[in-house]
Amino acid sequence: LCMFQTEGPFYHPLLGLLGAYVFFRPDVGYVQGMSFAAAVLLLSMEPADAFIAFANLYNRPCLRAFARLNIQEMNVYFRAYETLLAHHEPRVYAYMKHLEIRHDVYLTDWFLTAYSRGLPLEAACRVWDVFF
Repeated sequence: LCMFQTEGPFYHPLLGLLGAYVFFRPDVGYVQGMSFAAAVLLLSMEPADAFIAFANLYNRPCLRAFARLNIQEMNVYFRAYETLLAHHEPRVYAYMKHLEIRHDVYLTDWFLTAYSRGLPLEAACRVWDVFF
């Protein structure tokens, strides 16, 4: 979205939110992709409220594991996803297995961005409504 680029109206609020988060949680820091989730929040609330929501979002165990790039914890979520996919969507699971598509290839991005990059904005907001 152009509004988050250098000359856009949300550029400085986005930088401020992400900078404040790095200062607030240096143990997590910034990981590429977090800006997508921050941008979605800034579209719907004031920067201070967006920061609180962002900090709470990345304080959840799953998103924090991916933000910290903690491979051991990430693997727990990969295995859980694989188990759930195999149980609830066995044909999709079998087809992906046949194509040798590894779940970590797409799940990492989904979790790092809280689905805000991999889905259209409206769909991502709907997922957030259901998930959060």
